[in-house]
Amino acid sequence: MVLYSTARGGALPGQLTKLGQDQMYIKGRLLRQQYIEEASLLEPEFNPEQVYIRSTNIKRTIATARCILAGMYGRDNLNKLPKAPVIHVERLEVDPLIPQTGSCRTLRQINHAAMIHGGDIPGIKEDRLLVEELLGIKEPDSDKKHKINFIDIRDDIAARETHGLLEVKSLAPLREVIEINASKVMFFAFCGQHEAEQQVAMQLSTGPVLKMLIETIDSSENDRTKFYLYSCHDSTLVGLLGALDVYDYQWPPFGADIRLEVYRRDGNQFIRVSYNGKDVKVRGCSSELCPFEEFKEAMGPYVINESQFRQICDSNILEEIAQASGVDTSKTEEMLAQEKDEEEDEETAKRSDTPAGM
Repeated sequence: MVLYSTARGGALPGQLTKLGQDQMYIKGRLLRQQYIEEASLLEPEFNPEQVYIRSTNIKRTIATARCILAGMYGRDNLNKLPKAPVIHVERLEVDPLIPQTGSCRTLRQINHAAMIHGGDIPGIKEDRLLVEELLGIKEPDSDKKHKINFIDIRDDIAARETHGLLEVKSLAPLREVIEINASKVMFFAFCGQHEAEQQVAMQLSTGPVLKMLIETIDSSENDRTKFYLYSCHDSTLVGLLGALDVYDYQWPPFGADIRLEVYRRDGNQFIRVSYNGKDVKVRGCSSELCPFEEFKEAMGPYVINESQFRQICDSNILEEIAQASGVDTSKTEEMLAQEKDEEEDEETAKRSDTPAGM
């Protein structure tokens, strides 16, 4: 659970709160019940050969992984181990668990269009103006240097609600409107605003993590590791939900999870995907229990290697899409027009470099 506003009590922004720690501990207890007590997939005591833990190199996600482990195996039991469980991390700028908006020009363009100009998208703009009016922001739209961002507003409201803090009463009637628009902007940042650019957007935002997951499953049959835990971000989940074609335009709740369970029968592998405990039928699969080869084929258009990633990042592919014939590319053209000759101040540049929702 993360509070994004500065806390008067001294906590730094972006930390896992006490309530968040408790929630992740409870999630760990549920995982213990499902995979240790019921399925007997894992030994009751922590075995580093069976469990692999990885997190983005950010304090709150590392803390999340620790709390889940404490729930699964008990804090006291973990403290008695001769060596603490290793939580693997990678440098942020090369971590597939984080959309690389800061180093990939093309993905930055897509993220910039959503985070900086998402409030001007027809349908969203009208709601933004209404929220600004309720907040007392009266100046003409053309004079606003920084318009409100639905993701920021939604984060603040969700943190207040969850922690029992004072609500912004003037925005209460628009709570659902804010939630939906924030979820749309988040989707646009990682999956594109228009069908013509969606494959490129999802290749760049989610292709690297999909490649990592598929390769892990491919090699798991002869691997003693039975359980892989990845602690990451809303931005990771939204891109992945988009690629799986199961995003419901509802912001992932605190502690949301996507699970990929692997089953083997008669020499064949199957995969079952669930989101927050509910099984889902993903893109290209004929049922919820999907043959792994069928799953790989469906995800194939979105999986890319490092060389392909860099090639697309450094290309003018969005400009090429905008000039393509036979498809409606008006939104891509509009996105590029907004960027042309645009002068970024420090705040705009930082928001464009940072994945939406982080």
